[in-house]
Amino acid sequence: MAEEPTKSEIRVVPEGQPYGPGEIPAYRVEFEEAREAEDLFGIYNDLEFVVEVCRDLAAALRQEAEAAASSDPSPVGAAERAKRSLWIAALVTYSRCFIGGKRLWFDEKVFDGQPEHVLEWHRYFRNTRDKHVSHSVSPFEIFATGIRVLGHGGDNPHIERVVVLHATRGLERVDVVDKLGQLAAWAQNIAYERMNEAKKKVFDKAESLTPEELRRLRPMEEQPEQGFDTAGKRRR
Repeated sequence: MAEEPTKSEIRVVPEGQPYGPGEIPAYRVEFEEAREAEDLFGIYNDLEFVVEVCRDLAAALRQEAEAAASSDPSPVGAAERAKRSLWIAALVTYSRCFIGGKRLWFDEKVFDGQPEHVLEWHRYFRNTRDKHVSHSVSPFEIFATGIRVLGHGGDNPHIERVVVLHATRGLERVDVVDKLGQLAAWAQNIAYERMNEAKKKVFDKAESLTPEELRRLRPMEEQPEQGFDTAGKRRR
């Protein structure tokens, strides 16, 4: 049996900190209104990640363009892979905010009232993730098999060997990266508004709890599980 990976560091974003020195402790509530707030906070965090990654990637691409204009050598190898990794991370994280599943998710209605091209861009990014990044089922990526033929035009052509070609599109232009960041920022604002509405519902529901029910609440000291078995579990 393979040795389980070592435990990774637990990351808690600022909103999720239960309390700090001198602050009133927080206690866990688990009614439906609370789960809605948690899901919306998850979407908000994902979109924040996309906004920041797109900002970092766009800055790297602009720096690269400036270097090319000054005849400096373009970055290759690890630098190119790092930029591609950032783009894939942004696409996958953006898309998971719009994929139906166990967690609450957004649909295209978050872009209601926006110009038609906004929805076109949104669908472009979703399709790129679904049909190119996560699954290679689009013409953005192609494979072809051929044979090298010696003496192809002569009297005795014969096969030398088989070759397989792989071609995939490169990284997006910087304005396209900016566009994804803009869409994520718009959706993030919607998530923030809805999260605050959900938190108000939590507050109103919590106010109906009796003193006995309040005293039974446990401190909000949550820690994510780790290990092989956890990887296959649903969150809740």
